[in-house]
Amino acid sequence: MLKESQQLVRFENAPQQNSIITKEHRRCSRLKNQCAKYPPLNMWAQWVLESKIFTRAILFLTILNTIVLGIQSEVFDNMDPSLVILKLILNIVDWSIVAIFLLEILLKWIDDFFMFWKNNWNIFDFMVTILSILPEVIKLYQGQNTSGLAFMKLIRMCRILRTLKMFSKFPRYRVLVLAISAGIKDLFFIFLLLLVFAYIFAVTGIVLFQSYTDSDQPDLEYKQSFKDIPNSLTTLFIIFTMDHWYELMLDTWKVAELDKTISSLYIIIWLLISSFIFKNIFMGIMVNKFQAIRQDMFQEMQQIQIRQNIDLFRAENINR
Repeated sequence: MLKESQQLVRFENAPQQNSIITKEHRRCSRLKNQCAKYPPLNMWAQWVLESKIFTRAILFLTILNTIVLGIQSEVFDNMDPSLVILKLILNIVDWSIVAIFLLEILLKWIDDFFMFWKNNWNIFDFMVTILSILPEVIKLYQGQNTSGLAFMKLIRMCRILRTLKMFSKFPRYRVLVLAISAGIKDLFFIFLLLLVFAYIFAVTGIVLFQSYTDSDQPDLEYKQSFKDIPNSLTTLFIIFTMDHWYELMLDTWKVAELDKTISSLYIIIWLLISSFIFKNIFMGIMVNKFQAIRQDMFQEMQQIQIRQNIDLFRAENINR
């Protein structure tokens, strides 16, 4: 009895968890603890942003904005009086879409201002929206003194930036943008190597095709192709795109002083190095980055699903 009376009794009070605790649940608990009559603005803003109606409306307006900007670019310089009403309608639709985009940013600020700046896609949306309306704000501030043609072209160029919002709204576009941004570092060094080869071939081409450049034959179509380094680099870029390389090679054969074999080998070797080797390297890097990002996203979704299943399993065991 003494031993039994001196035994320690251990009580286990396991926390009850019926579901996964999210930011929404924390805000609801905070609301209950505060005994507030109405929910705070951040809960309302989050509910609006995550609602399917608002999300689909933003996607529709993003596509509609692209169509409106295309129509505006066609009728902008047209002075036909019959298009005045159409221009007015397009301007009203354009500014209405901008107002909704600004409202979306404001709701994200109300939801969580500091978390907004930690998301790269939110920063991207913010920069695109602000840059698209900045010229109009400058025009309203400075009056009609900036109504020149160059300034109007700047306004139209900044407006078209709103089309880039499609990249942040569609997940497939996000994967492509992430793959390109991840491959920029590797592509940069490959591009520098390509520039080194291009400079070597440009200097070699000036020396090799000097007789072709100085020729007095009137039927030479690409006579200025290897006149100096800028023209040589431009010609090498054209060959890199596999455009007019055969016509250039045939044109160099017209000069008797230039050896056909050497000129042909020069063009074919550069074509093999640039268009086949480097282009395949570029494509290989981008494909590998794309597959790596897709694999990372797939593993991340699997880990999230595993955590959810574990939490649900624990909740079921606790409730038994």
